[in-house]
This record gives sequence, structure tokens and C-alpha cells, in this order.
Amino acid sequence: MTTNNTNIRTLPRMRTVPKAYAEIKAMDAGTSFSMRALRRMVKNGEMPTVNVGNKQLINLDLLILKISGEDQERLCG
Repeated sequence: MTTNNTNIRTLPRMRTVPKAYAEIKAMDAGTSFSMRALRRMVKNGEMPTVNVGNKQLINLDLLILKISGEDQERLCG
């Protein structure tokens, strides 16, 4: 039996706002990107979220693209 890996999608790395910020900070301890900036992005709709109960989840990979400036083509497509 063979499996076709072309149909398998990668699972998005969803994080809460504080955990997403902690991951960014862990990648670059000297970053000037702040928790306040991330919360503002969420509030202004610049960073899409998925609401699960009382939590707002962020796609970490999309956040990385967004703050690195590589998201414009992907988001505007």
C-alpha cells in the first residue's frame, strides 16, 4: 500500500498571543517587536486570529511572514 504525500497538508502552528510573542522573542532575544505591537495587530485586524473559547489563536508561521515583510504576496495573493 502506498500513500500519496501530495495530499497531506502541514498543520498550522497555532499559538495564543502571549505564546506567539514568546516564540518570536526566543528566536530573537534582542527583537524590538513588542507584545503591545502584536496585540495592536490583532485588534486592528492586521493579524488574523481564530477564536477558540476565550482564546485568540495566531498562526505563528503567518506572523513570522508578516513581521518579516514577506507576507504581502501571500495575503494579497
